[in-house]
Amino acid sequence: MASFSYDHPKQLLGQAGIDFDAVDLSVILVLVGSTCTTQKDVTTFAGFITPKEHTHASYNRILIPQSALTWQKDAAGNRSVLLADDTIFPSLEDDVSGDAVIAAVVCIQTGTITVNADQIPLRYVDSGGFPTNPTGQNFVIDWNDVDGVYWLGED
Repeated sequence: MASFSYDHPKQLLGQAGIDFDAVDLSVILVLVGSTCTTQKDVTTFAGFITPKEHTHASYNRILIPQSALTWQKDAAGNRSVLLADDTIFPSLEDDVSGDAVIAAVVCIQTGTITVNADQIPLRYVDSGGFPTNPTGQNFVIDWNDVDGVYWLGED
């Protein structure tokens, strides 16, 4: 599988329904067997048939506040890239199921970070350290290593 953008935010962008200057994002870790890899047309995280989010007590969804987001022109790549500081999941332990963490789902947060219906899936990221079985160390997503949080332009 390769990283990709979900369909619903593309439509929202076309209808001026997303203002990246006014939204916070969330980062959710998912496991082997998640339908986040195949259900590209869901409108919220609650729409995934089998999301298989990480469940260990050491895990929490991470917020990327709007103030931490910046657009950068990538002339060589013929696109504009949304960047943020590294996202750190501190002292992340392996999931109670033993299944590997295969990806991060970046979502537009429309309400409370813990409510699935308040998360609009934006991008599926499965590079930059995935898959992994965490061992209590900080798990870091370096957005520069995975082509940014999001991008507009050519893939």
